[in-house]
Amino acid sequence: MRPVLKSLLLLLAGAIYVVGGLRAAPPAESPIPLEKGNRWTYEGKIETTLADSLAGSPPVFATNICWVMEVMDSMKSPDAQAAVVRGYPDELAWYEPGRAPGYCILLNFSNRIYQLTASDEKQAGSMLQAVIREPGKFSAQAQDFNELFQLPLTEGKRWGGNLQREDGWYCWRVEKATPVKLQIKGYSKKTAPIVYTLAYRTNPEHELLEIVSGLGITHFIYAHHGTVSTVDVRLVSFKHRR
Repeated sequence: MRPVLKSLLLLLAGAIYVVGGLRAAPPAESPIPLEKGNRWTYEGKIETTLADSLAGSPPVFATNICWVMEVMDSMKSPDAQAAVVRGYPDELAWYEPGRAPGYCILLNFSNRIYQLTASDEKQAGSMLQAVIREPGKFSAQAQDFNELFQLPLTEGKRWGGNLQREDGWYCWRVEKATPVKLQIKGYSKKTAPIVYTLAYRTNPEHELLEIVSGLGITHFIYAHHGTVSTVDVRLVSFKHRR
């Protein structure tokens, strides 16, 4: 056998061996820390039009609110991380008095963070085990799912919608990334972290998130441009699992 051909065959065999032996790459670090026991407390204001009063001329229900998000359970595999989360802040849109926090799965897989809704804690627990076994088939396990983030977050990045519009509307977009000093109970970082401002803007509504990697969502805003539903809450306390 000619030396050049022999070398090529050896390289090919090595490549096959390496590819065959590769495991899936570990997920990128989630900007929302997904360890069991992590807990976020938000405070702010909500205004909403109650569904049963739309036929008349209803007063707008407005209140100050304290809202808690918590990681109830978490699992890892070589290529994914998933967590049962109670009280993700987007539940506050169209809030009704007395509403209890619901459940969802946050799945960190393939440089993306997905949100999968669950009807209750029992279903969320079953979904958690299903998605960690086969994260690539997550959509078959959920009633609804949403691509929250594409990582890494960088200013101007877009995903999850119409990416051709020049105005950046009808998709998620990182509108800015700036260092900001934070005063949040339980967060001890002295230097100003980078705060990423994410927005999904449409004609009928808009949603904004401010997020800090390793801390999570620090500010959540939702506003409907017709029938009143607005949310503006900020993170006031973070309890990290010890």
